[in-house]
Amino acid sequence: ACTPASRHSTRSQPICRWGQRGLGTRSRRPLELLVVEETYVYPARLHDGQLIAALDVEAPDVIDDAIDELIEIVLHNGGRVAIIDDGNLADQNRLAAVLRY
Repeated sequence: ACTPASRHSTRSQPICRWGQRGLGTRSRRPLELLVVEETYVYPARLHDGQLIAALDVEAPDVIDDAIDELIEIVLHNGGRVAIIDDGNLADQNRLAAVLRY
């Protein structure tokens, strides 16, 4: 679980929320480092600030790769991204992050 005092997470929802909150400002705890497996793709819909997995990836309201969007947000906010070999984060839902304080 990720508590407010924690600087890291391996759960996709908190990571995506932290990435989105950092968009446009460096004062809202953007991600310092995002680590993601090379072929991880996450089609999703954005609903009430949450990413919901999408099975119908061709639908017009589906973000075809929310992980790619998150990578762009992290880089835009001065964070770093590490792309690693598949399988290295299998126990952590294929992505992990460190928060900037």
